Amino acid sequence: MQLFVWILSLSPYFFKNIVLPYVEVIPIDESDIEIMENYLIKYDIKPSYAIHLATMEKKSISHIVSEDEEFDRIKEIRRIWLSKF
Repeated sequence: MQLFVWILSLSPYFFKNIVLPYVEVIPIDESDIEIMENYLIKYDIKPSYAIHLATMEKKSISHIVSEDEEFDRIKEIRRIWLSKF
């Protein structure tokens, strides 16, 4: 999450033209709340992590690029360390 905020602070041009062509923005809807709650209970994680996991599950995404080690505890996904790129 910190990386995302940092990227946004660089410039709107950078985000719009360099980042967005390579990512899909996944909308969050009411059906994600129940899945999010399950992750909150199962792993005792922050709501922001749980909503990431819920949207990942919705789209069958099994990997997340993040420097956040909290994702390492989640059995359903695999975290990829940002420095590996």
